[in-house]
Amino acid sequence: MKEVTYVFSGGRKTKIEQDLIESKEFYYGVPYLLSENYNVEVIEFISSNNKFFKFIDLVMTRVFSLPFSTSNVISIKNLRKVYNSKNIVLVNENTAFSVLPLILLTKLSKKINVSIFVMGLYSKNLRFSYIAPIHRLFIKLLIFFMDNVFILGKGELEVAKSFHKNHSKLVFFPFSTDEKFWKGPKLELGNNSDLIFIGNDGNRDYKLVESISNELVDFKPVIISRRINQSNLKD
Repeated sequence: MKEVTYVFSGGRKTKIEQDLIESKEFYYGVPYLLSENYNVEVIEFISSNNKFFKFIDLVMTRVFSLPFSTSNVISIKNLRKVYNSKNIVLVNENTAFSVLPLILLTKLSKKINVSIFVMGLYSKNLRFSYIAPIHRLFIKLLIFFMDNVFILGKGELEVAKSFHKNHSKLVFFPFSTDEKFWKGPKLELGNNSDLIFIGNDGNRDYKLVESISNELVDFKPVIISRRINQSNLKD
C-alpha cells in the first residue's frame, strides 16, 4: 500500500514537489517515503474567504481551546483527495480537527487508515474551565476515529493514557531531528546576531525564555509566542 496522503497546515507542499526539503524532521517521514518510491499526495491549508466557516472556526477555537481551521481545508477537491486515499497522515492536532469532517464523510463509505502525530494536544490552557468535559470529549472523539496515534513526548503519552481506556493505538514515537542538517558548519555568533524563540507549546519553560532574553541583550532576541508576559521583558 505505497500510497500516503499527508495533511500539512502550510509551507510544505511546494518544497516537497520541487525537492527543496531542508530539515527533514518537519516533514514527518515524507523524505523517507519518497526515497522508497511511495506515492505521496499532499493536502495543504489555503487561506479561505468563506466567512461562515471562518466564523465557526473562530468560535470553536476560542470556546473549546482546540485548534480548528476547517475553513482553510474544506473543499470538494480535498474531499476527493481524502476519499481516494488509502492512508492519511495528519501531522498535528490542527490539521486533524480541521480535516476531520472530510475523513468522517469518507469513513462512512470505505475503509481508510488515518494516523496522527500528537505534540501538545493534552496540555492546552482552557479559556473557560467549565467547558473542560467538552474539551476532553472532543479529544476523545478525535482519537476514536484515528487508527494510529504517534505521541512525540513520553510525558504526554502518560497523560494520553489517562484520557483513553484503549491504549492499543497510542504509540510512543520520539521526536527526531535531522542531525545532518542541524550540525552543518560551525557558526560563530558575534554581537548583534539575532536569536528567535517560536511557539506556544504548553510544556515549555517560558520563564526561562524571558530570563534568557533579558540576559542576551546583545543578540537581539525575537519572541513569537502568546505565552510570554511582555511586562517581564527588558527592551
